[in-house]
Amino acid sequence: MFDLSLASIGIGSAKVDTRLLQQHIQAGEFLRGTIFVFGGNSQQKIDSISLYIMTQYSKGDKIENHIFKKYQLSNSFVIQPNEKREIPFNLRVPVDLPMSCGKYPIYLKTGLDIQMAIDPTDQDRFEVLPIPVV
Repeated sequence: MFDLSLASIGIGSAKVDTRLLQQHIQAGEFLRGTIFVFGGNSQQKIDSISLYIMTQYSKGDKIENHIFKKYQLSNSFVIQPNEKREIPFNLRVPVDLPMSCGKYPIYLKTGLDIQMAIDPTDQDRFEVLPIPVV
């Protein structure tokens, strides 16, 4: 019971790590990778796994994060203590995703939705190359 209480505030809870198969892609192509979910010190129910293509932009003197596209990959499941799950994915990147430039990165954010707990996340940057016409 104590481990479950600690997991709810992020101590000893499930972790997520996404690994992309490619770091460079053109808009409209497929982004492939694997999500690794690692169980913590106690059993936890993962309500869902979501991937977000995120961009950044400048608004006045602040840098803002923007969700460009959201994908829900998984239904609920239970991860046991110290269990490791691998979830491969293959997502078509939107054709209107802007190409990467300068100081405004494009990245994939992975989020685990765990009820009544701090949700673990992971971020992986990738480059969007210009299409051949450009």
